[in-house]
Amino acid sequence: MVLTWDSDQPASKTRRNEACGTRYCKTVKADLQAMTGDKTLKVSCDEFPFAATEEGGKFLTTLNANPGRVQRTCVPDWQQTLQGNCNQILTALSTNVAYYERSVRGDNADNFVAWSSKAKVSPWLETGNSFNGVPVQRYASYPNQIPRAGGIPEDVYSDTPGVYIGYMYRRNFTFGLASPSSATDGAAWVPGTGPAESWTLQDGEFPPGTDGQDVNTIACAVNTFGQKEIYSAPYNGLCSNGAFTDSGFGFAAPPSFSRCIIEFAATGKTKRSIGQFNGWHVNRITMLDEMNTTSDATMPPDAK
Repeated sequence: MVLTWDSDQPASKTRRNEACGTRYCKTVKADLQAMTGDKTLKVSCDEFPFAATEEGGKFLTTLNANPGRVQRTCVPDWQQTLQGNCNQILTALSTNVAYYERSVRGDNADNFVAWSSKAKVSPWLETGNSFNGVPVQRYASYPNQIPRAGGIPEDVYSDTPGVYIGYMYRRNFTFGLASPSSATDGAAWVPGTGPAESWTLQDGEFPPGTDGQDVNTIACAVNTFGQKEIYSAPYNGLCSNGAFTDSGFGFAAPPSFSRCIIEFAATGKTKRSIGQFNGWHVNRITMLDEMNTTSDATMPPDAK
């Protein structure tokens, strides 16, 4: 599914409220605490598409063709926090917006713009010279229905089929989700492949387990397919560091994940391939720190 990143406040907060409200999991939490006798047990509303995307909130209900609705459920807080930290990978991503239209301008300018900004108005959501250089952000029409992005006035946005108005430069990404039933359920990531491939671990990579028993070792990853001229990020995945955390919020101690750099192969399997993730062959994994990404302290509220 193609989504459009937009973690900027207050839009993400509005979408979060549209999907979950403020009391969606209150009864579930109370029932679980009463059942277990554990008052530390915490659950929260997890929605999809998530609030940090333009497609979150009530957008799916407004589709002219095949309208749907946001999916939501109550999950352990540690899972919610881990997913939020996975989303932080996109927060750290930057796009070289000047790469586009180089042939039109006749230059080789570079201008990497972060996907998330602390500025009062995000440069992605403002027309004109909002990128402080090249190119110029402007409106464009799209054949398929898209959400009304922040900063686009209601009288400018068009919901006429075939003439949907949005920004020329958008933070689109293709999102995939898998839920392995076991540590060897490789088919959850790569349909039709059966058991997981063996991983041959090297120094500096995540702690070794049993070959073919670690399809859960990477919690999430972003693959920019070798387009270093266009995308930049300090890290692109969260990998198991072999430890467990006591931040289970009443649940069993969850695994701990750290930031990591996952070097994906540019093409298919190579001699350097140590395995595959979501069908993408991996050449190397480098752990960056010992951050526990199942702790609330590591995630800002707008990343959920």
